[in-house]
Amino acid sequence: MSYLLDTNIFLEILLEQHKAKICKELIVKMINKGVPIFISDFSFFSIAIKLAKANKIDEFMDFKKELIDSGYVRIARLDPKTEFEEIANILKDFTFDDAYQYLLCRLKNMELITLDSDFYKVEDIKVHHPEDILKLF
Repeated sequence: MSYLLDTNIFLEILLEQHKAKICKELIVKMINKGVPIFISDFSFFSIAIKLAKANKIDEFMDFKKELIDSGYVRIARLDPKTEFEEIANILKDFTFDDAYQYLLCRLKNMELITLDSDFYKVEDIKVHHPEDILKLF
């Protein structure tokens, strides 16, 4: 199974927030087990913007180097020509960023790991809290 990690998983670590330790442990264990980890292109650029605004561009570059450039975390994206049409229909139920993550998981057959409780109401993709996945390891 492939997993899409939501933006908040990475920001939790990068901004040293309350659940940073759990999120970091999750990523390390997934890497050590060889579990395919993805981040959406939307999340990747959102993280860049957030860290740039916080004057933490060095942290973003370290994140990019350690996780993306190394190949531990791969970037997934929706094709604007063929896969983007459904976003408009989903926006009645989600914010744009959540709609993007949801649609990416649905179309690419990935499971979502997030701290965002809004996703727990979704029934047609599998959604996990980081602690739930940690229990599997």
